[in-house]
Amino acid sequence: MYPLAVSLLAVLAGCATQPNTATMFADQAEKCRTAYRDPALDPIRNKLPVLAGLQRPILEMLSDSSRITEEQKPLILLYDKYVIECNNGYSQIFALVGPNYVAVHSQTVGLGQANRADLYQGKITFGEYVQRGVTLSDEFRARLAELDRQRQEAALQRAQAAAAILSSMPAYQPITFQPMQVQMGS
Repeated sequence: MYPLAVSLLAVLAGCATQPNTATMFADQAEKCRTAYRDPALDPIRNKLPVLAGLQRPILEMLSDSSRITEEQKPLILLYDKYVIECNNGYSQIFALVGPNYVAVHSQTVGLGQANRADLYQGKITFGEYVQRGVTLSDEFRARLAELDRQRQEAALQRAQAAAAILSSMPAYQPITFQPMQVQMGS
C-alpha cells in the first residue's frame, strides 16, 4: 500500500472539527514526505507512487511485472521503516479523534505491512503491490468517510435532542420593572 499520507484529504475532511487535528495531519504528512525523499530509496522511487510524490499511481507502476531483486530487498526494509514511522505519527493523531478511527487506521497499517512482506518475499510483483495499495487506500478512505458520516449524524441527533429539550421548557417571561412608589407624607 502506498502510505496513508495519500488518504490525508479524507481524514482532514472528517477531523477538521477536532482541535488542531487538521494542522497535525498536515504536519505529519510533511514529515512523511521528507522521509520518503531519502536518496537511498532512489533505486525504487519509480516503482512506488508515494516515493515518486504521486497521489495515484501511473500506468507503468500498476502494470510493473518485475519482482523484487536481492539488491532491492534492503530498500523495501528501509521503506517499511519509514512507512511505519509515518503511520505511528498518524496513530497519535487518530487517538485524538476517536477509537473507531484508531481501529480503522491500525487495521489498514497491518494490511499494508503484510502487502510489503509479500513484495519483500517475492510473492507479488511491484505492480500487484501497487494495485493492492490502491485498493487498500480506497477502502481506508471509504471507512473514514463512513465514520465521519456516523459522527455527523450523531452530532445532529444531539443537537436535535437539545433543541427538543429547550422547546419543551416554558417560554421565557420578561421581567417588567416598576418605578419606586413612595407615599408622600401628611
